Amino acid sequence: MILSAALVLLGAHATSGYAVTDLGHYFVHAGTGISINSRDEVALTTILVNNEDKDEEIDTYVWSKGTTTHIEIPNAPSAKMWFTDIRDDGSLRGQVLDRDMSVVNGFTWTKSSGVTLTPALDGSQEAASLVVKDTFLVEEGIDSTHRLLKTVHHSDVLAQVEAGDFFQAHAINEAGAITGSAPDAGQDDHAIRVDPGQDVTWLAMPPNPLSRQVSSNGLAINDAGYVAGCAMLGFVSPTTPEGKMGAIWAPDGSLTTVSDPTGLVFLRINNHNQAIGWKGDSHPSCAVVYDSVNGLRDLNTLVPAGTPKLLSAAAINDNGSIVCVSSGDEVFLLKPNS
Repeated sequence: MILSAALVLLGAHATSGYAVTDLGHYFVHAGTGISINSRDEVALTTILVNNEDKDEEIDTYVWSKGTTTHIEIPNAPSAKMWFTDIRDDGSLRGQVLDRDMSVVNGFTWTKSSGVTLTPALDGSQEAASLVVKDTFLVEEGIDSTHRLLKTVHHSDVLAQVEAGDFFQAHAINEAGAITGSAPDAGQDDHAIRVDPGQDVTWLAMPPNPLSRQVSSNGLAINDAGYVAGCAMLGFVSPTTPEGKMGAIWAPDGSLTTVSDPTGLVFLRINNHNQAIGWKGDSHPSCAVVYDSVNGLRDLNTLVPAGTPKLLSAAAINDNGSIVCVSSGDEVFLLKPNS
């Protein structure tokens, strides 16, 4: 059900179904650590916790045309490798982490040259994390005044944006616009967009006639500036339970919300304004795709019979190809039939 129609999604791909390729069994999170490029090559980061010493084993893989490659540093096969994006030429950029999950190096990987290590962007910053699209990087760090800063790098150009305490960045587009969330005046998480050289744009919240607690989060942004994520109306009484909705914000900050009785989150949006994600309240229960032509659709109804239950759609490219995670920790590539 569309709760508001503040934007019109243009150029959506209509498809009657998908061909499915099983990429294998991986220990992946249903909503993060998966990326797909325009050539339908898929990168995945797996996380496996060692229960004896609580250490996390982190590995990155690339699937391309039926071949899976484990990305590792020569002579250091146990190093923690976390990719940030797979580029259209099939190369990776990412991070090397230590046991405490701190960044010790950056890395690039190509099929022909393997792994090349690069220095961390700023070893003096704590809690560093990167989000990458093309050559832009977002670096999260704490400076001497303990303000949380975002630094956007493009080639040799450096721009610094101060978005306030506790700003959490989740994605960046080709133009360097960032989306994420930050506490508003009421200390609730509020979806925001930060454009290079401009102030923070606080994205619209959903209608709230009962004055319930409300929060929102921007999780993805496409190159036109459309943001996808979720919004939540908090619990106030047994007759008004909390409601988690899929959310899409237009470049002007206006909002379209899409609801489902079980809850809904949009994780990614492509440049044709197709949004993908999952139904469910606190955990994924069904992978979905949404566009203005077809509305919200359960991807399990669009794949061949016998395909394992798809819990979450985690990545989408501009061809409309989608990467999904199943209930059995298998990863599947869905390619549109039309």
